[in-house]
Amino acid sequence: MKNAFVQARRRPGGINLGLDHIGVRLWWLGKSGMRLKDLLNRIKLMLRYEEPPNYLVIHIGGNDLGEIKTGVLRNRLKHYLKKSTELLLNTTL
Repeated sequence: MKNAFVQARRRPGGINLGLDHIGVRLWWLGKSGMRLKDLLNRIKLMLRYEEPPNYLVIHIGGNDLGEIKTGVLRNRLKHYLKKSTELLLNTTL
């Protein structure tokens, strides 16, 4: 995610990926080494400084692969996504 932000910043569309004209503003929250257990705290931190977004794209869990059994990771992911929707009532994940 961090590298994606750096690359987007260098492109003509910028960090909003050229979607400014339709009112889209992207907020990049990359964190190297982030794990699934960090998701809710990251969302709560975001909410301290910004209004909830209309849309949220989550790219997480890759750093957990090989550390947690796949079935356990899947169940935790479901749990964290449910909690995320409770924190972000009007946000589409």
